[in-house]
Amino acid sequence: MVKSKTVKEIANIIQYEPEVLLNLLKEIDPKVNNINASVTTDQYRELTKLIKRKKQSTTTQSFVSKKTEILQDRVIKKPVEEKPETNKAPKSRIKENNTEVENSEKVFVKEIITTETNQEAPVKDSTPLNTNKKLILKTVMTARELSHQMGIKEKELIKALFKMNIIVTSNQSIDQDTAQLVAEELGFTCVVEKEENKEIDFAANLHDELKFEKRPPVVTIMGHVDHGKTSLLDYIRTTKVQAKEAGGITQHIGAYQAETKHGLITFLDTPGHEAFTSMRARGAKVTDIVIIIIAADDGVMPQTEEAIKHAKAAEVPVLVAINKCDKPNIDFEKIKTQLAQHDLTPEEWGGETMIFPISAKTGQGIEDLLEGVSINAELLDLKAPINGPIRASVIESRLDKGRGPVVSLLVQTGTLSIGQIVLADIASGRVRSMLTDANKSIKTALPGMPIEVTGFSSAPAAGETAIVVENEKIARQITEERINTHKQHKISQHQKSLHDVFSNIKKDSEKTVLKVIVKGDVHGSIEAIEHALSQVGNDEASVQVISSGVGSITENDVNLSLSSKAILVGFNVRPDAVARKLIEQQKEINIFYFNIIYNLIDQVTNALKGLVGPQMVERIIGYAEVKAVFTSSTHGLIAGSMVVDGLLKKDAPIRVLRNDIVIYEGALESLRHFQKNIKEAKLGTECGIGVKDYNDIKVGDRIEAYEVIEKDISFE
Repeated sequence: MVKSKTVKEIANIIQYEPEVLLNLLKEIDPKVNNINASVTTDQYRELTKLIKRKKQSTTTQSFVSKKTEILQDRVIKKPVEEKPETNKAPKSRIKENNTEVENSEKVFVKEIITTETNQEAPVKDSTPLNTNKKLILKTVMTARELSHQMGIKEKELIKALFKMNIIVTSNQSIDQDTAQLVAEELGFTCVVEKEENKEIDFAANLHDELKFEKRPPVVTIMGHVDHGKTSLLDYIRTTKVQAKEAGGITQHIGAYQAETKHGLITFLDTPGHEAFTSMRARGAKVTDIVIIIIAADDGVMPQTEEAIKHAKAAEVPVLVAINKCDKPNIDFEKIKTQLAQHDLTPEEWGGETMIFPISAKTGQGIEDLLEGVSINAELLDLKAPINGPIRASVIESRLDKGRGPVVSLLVQTGTLSIGQIVLADIASGRVRSMLTDANKSIKTALPGMPIEVTGFSSAPAAGETAIVVENEKIARQITEERINTHKQHKISQHQKSLHDVFSNIKKDSEKTVLKVIVKGDVHGSIEAIEHALSQVGNDEASVQVISSGVGSITENDVNLSLSSKAILVGFNVRPDAVARKLIEQQKEINIFYFNIIYNLIDQVTNALKGLVGPQMVERIIGYAEVKAVFTSSTHGLIAGSMVVDGLLKKDAPIRVLRNDIVIYEGALESLRHFQKNIKEAKLGTECGIGVKDYNDIKVGDRIEAYEVIEKDISFE
């Protein structure tokens, strides 16, 4: 299977009890020990064979049992003829009787076979299957397309899918996993089509004889927020990027190239805030070397641990820079111990991790760090073809008012030039201009060089791969195919069973949802905000991002906000002229502007809490047991009681319990200790209790005091 499914998912598809299916899988592989375990393609094939064998065995046993029942039934129902006794029966007559029984039995057997075939065996398709044919499965395809490939009628495929508890029509899309599952069930061999393999055939300069040259190392700086990543890069590049960042923290990937004594080095600066997980993962994927930066006064923090995991997953050399080492009373041994716990053992402890104490302010130790990068780059022997197919990674993208879509690319192979046709996801166009990180215009970009490119039709998502194709016709063809694939994939994701639909309706009716429209300056920030907001909420309330995009807030965004009653959030963007005019007219619209992501998350969380409203809960504060009852001329019936648990408050609401059943609910009229009025009676205190508007207190009753408090709503 393309994407392995769990035992539970397969059981749901083929309508089997998960535990029964698990027991069958254990016969194939004893290591499969729970219903959430993934099932490989080989295991699935063996499983289908085993299920067929079990069905055949069950059918045979059922046949024998049914045959016996029918024979016995016929024998019982057949009337017994009384014949005169004879000394010797003729042999021919006995033979005839035996033949009659045999013929009768054959008829019964035929009846049973017909019955069993009708009940147990699947209905044979009217179209003969050519299972020797290999099926090429797209990422998403319709039932009609799949049936044409199989060479069977659409209704026969739909019937097969229906037996697997999947209800589709001819024009509905099915995903690759489902298509492969039903195809293998019908006996076909499948070839999974991968889009990237198909599209590489259209790449320009495909058949060039490759010429490899040394390229600069790509170094990603990762670590916890405010540990000095951008400050370190500023010192190396002698710039002040950090001062320009909102709140002094990086909120998108910055790609820079610096000339050092050890040659050119390309740096990627990733955000440290927890919301930017996907950005850090993306930075680790395109890098050659990772520098983990740790503040000496903080040590290893949560985002530091996450950065270490991303670096290990990328399988690249890791260097550690301990920043702010110029501060007094720094415990380096403690930080090294923390690093060793994450399998980053220092060289002086016999490990392989190079650790450099540095100061991004004074420059202390930075030269040694760059030398460490240079040594690792030499060991890696980094080379890339300067000709041949051109590929680049999209680091970031944004919409600029004057220049249109601006895309930050890191060239990986080939030489990118002005005028070439470039394609990334569903965005394509001719390269109009290329700028370096120093804002210098260039005409060609070699491998390892970060650049800003204009000319794209739209802003592609960060993390996509950009390729150069021969001409605009090919770019349009691939773009159309991708748009169609995205559309079909989206449709297939929204196909639900009736049970799912009704379940979601029920959940939605019981749940409070805060709708949000997000507009931002770059794709990476939008992605991080959407992910962060999806984590806000609980079973009773949640945040739903109904629309998001890069660029200024438009009239359409404002109208959508009004119609859906959603709040509008602008991250480093503002409304255009038309939208601004509409906002002034529509006073009820809720629009907020942010430039720091954690402020945005806090504000939306508070808005969700306000939407849910205060939750009032009851808390029992104490019990008093009635020991005696007497009458007071002032207050009427008084219950002489002792507090046996907690405390009683004069102004707290109470309940009267008799045999643990509530018989009255109200308030206290008086609470006295001897002749003194008191506000509360603590555990073990004897007191006189007057219950307001109630005169049926008896000895042995219990008086329960409680208070109603506002519960703090948690969206963790």
